[in-house]
Amino acid sequence: MKRFIASLVVFMSLTASANDAFPFDHRLALDLSRAYLRSSGLQHPDANGLISSAVAAHNRHLVFVTFAGIKGSGSFVELELCAETHLLTVVEVGAVDNLEAYRAGAARITPKTFVASPAVCAAEVP
Repeated sequence: MKRFIASLVVFMSLTASANDAFPFDHRLALDLSRAYLRSSGLQHPDANGLISSAVAAHNRHLVFVTFAGIKGSGSFVELELCAETHLLTVVEVGAVDNLEAYRAGAARITPKTFVASPAVCAAEVP
């Protein structure tokens, strides 16, 4: 029974929520985001981050993890799920003064939207 419960927990952490644009590991996205924020010297939040995902132009599978700060500010980590390796790779880490505007911008991304962030997956690098 313990093995079944452990398997169920792992399965639930690997499956995407109904709002995700594609399946990815939420726990890994949060863990990576916290580690990159810490290594960049940015605020390391104790609270859970808000995760969103989108498929952008050129079939880029992007994951955005944001953490609220004070007075509407916050920090973010943009990850990309690389098709050839199936790994979440960091694209960009930073802080913003208006976190809600950043989140709204990420929510508007569609497969026709060109996202001007660095190419990190091998298939994208010229």
